[in-house]
Amino acid sequence: MQQLKQMTLKEKIAQLYLIDSTGDFAEMAEAVSRAQVGGVLLFGKDLAGQTQSSLQKECREYQRLSRHGLFIAIDQEGGLVDRLSASPAIAAGHAYPSPAKIYQESGHAGLRKEATMVAKQLKTLGINWNFAPVADVADDPSSFIYERTLKASRKESGRFVAETCQIYQDCQVASSLKHFPGYGNAGDTHTGVGVSRKSKTAFYQDLEPFKQGIRAGAWSIMVSHLIVSCLDPAAPASLSVPIHDFIRQDLNYDGIILTDDLQMDAAKEYAKAKGMSPDLLALLAGNDILLGGNWQTGIPALVQAVRNGQLTEARIDQSVARVLQLKARLGILK
Repeated sequence: MQQLKQMTLKEKIAQLYLIDSTGDFAEMAEAVSRAQVGGVLLFGKDLAGQTQSSLQKECREYQRLSRHGLFIAIDQEGGLVDRLSASPAIAAGHAYPSPAKIYQESGHAGLRKEATMVAKQLKTLGINWNFAPVADVADDPSSFIYERTLKASRKESGRFVAETCQIYQDCQVASSLKHFPGYGNAGDTHTGVGVSRKSKTAFYQDLEPFKQGIRAGAWSIMVSHLIVSCLDPAAPASLSVPIHDFIRQDLNYDGIILTDDLQMDAAKEYAKAKGMSPDLLALLAGNDILLGGNWQTGIPALVQAVRNGQLTEARIDQSVARVLQLKARLGILK
């Protein structure tokens, strides 16, 4: 790819950062302009008080400031994770129910209708990547992820995931299968280390929604910070070489792999114990996008990591090529 060849090492590394918005548009616009990061993740605070036209204007300005096109992402699962409702003007009375509620009331037809409506709405707003659908399955109602799942069989969850991905991508909005390889009944890694001790048989069974999403051509997979003892008993999945090898080789997936937010406790604690940054460990593991990484110190630190031989530029190039390819698919690559 000609564009890749023309980029400096620093520019390439910056493209691998998708940074959390602070909620201050001027501050984020400065970060996009100065650092030329790959993308920005919007939260409810970014939508609060906005109208459709005001948010469109901000998204257009972000794209204007980005030399390579900008991923503008959001977590819009519906139900517990619902950013659009932060703006009554944008929600316009729509409740954005959870997929489980929609499925219980109107089945797959209702899920397809909701996915189509939300995908078109995001596209209209200028948001080009939704970190959804949730492909986790959990049988235990006390599991932290249970309320965000479809609360259905693995087969039915897989159908939902596959159809949602196809609908989003038909609307030229990226989707993301999350949280690979599935939390199941494990703990929350936002506030500590979650461990899945399921057998390999159970592990493979719970992968069904992810497999269906991959077969449907999902453009990205988000990897959680869960420790999956049957594949790697030490590292969080997001920072695990065996987990990423499994995705690439066993599942034959060649799309974007991104971390869950690297500011979460599980990632930070493991990296600290290793004496390395989560950002470097994430790239060494095989991720393409660093979500929520500390870009201010991370970009120069990763440049130095290449120079001192901890990380190869060829490894960086693999991920940047995937990033540019997805931006081309989304129609935002400059």
